[in-house]
Amino acid sequence: MLAVWTDNLSEGHYIGSIVPTSPVDAAPSDSSVKKLQAFFAQGEPIRKEAVVRFVLDGIELKLFSDMDEILSSPVRDLNHGLAKLTAGEAMLQMEYSSDGSLEVKASLQSVLVEDIRPDPGIVIKRIFQSQGGSGADAEDSCIQVRRPPLIDASLRVTGARARHADVRVDRTRFNLALPFLLQLARTLLDAMPGNMTPACT
Repeated sequence: MLAVWTDNLSEGHYIGSIVPTSPVDAAPSDSSVKKLQAFFAQGEPIRKEAVVRFVLDGIELKLFSDMDEILSSPVRDLNHGLAKLTAGEAMLQMEYSSDGSLEVKASLQSVLVEDIRPDPGIVIKRIFQSQGGSGADAEDSCIQVRRPPLIDASLRVTGARARHADVRVDRTRFNLALPFLLQLARTLLDAMPGNMTPACT
């Protein structure tokens, strides 16, 4: 009995000497904090801060061979017509995102160059034509098919200043008509200021 009593007293002194303490967490290091910040930053959605968009529905330019004629009226004599340039829809778009990236997109739907000289002997009228061009047949028809643009270009600059460019050119047709090219070169040379032809002595 006395021996058991003595053992119990000794165990009681041992238990009483133990003081409970709360666990202490170690301070996180700078590298772990940066990793956590990078992890949470990846989850944030990228927002578009600014968007600039310019669209030109189309443009038509006519070139006349009578350069010396000066008229106050915009109506010109079609008998002196040389060429007509018809361009389809042109688009330019710039996007700036929250991650510092910049993306620029540009496209040109179609281009058509025609010979409009009033000569019944001219067989080739369309000098340059893109596959996506809108000719007379496409304008008169009720159903129009949206074709890929003639030129489609894009440029992307990331936040780390990495650049990526992409340019796509669709199939085109160019008819080499020497009489038209000679007449065009002659008209452009005559329109230049100064005398381009050396004087004969």
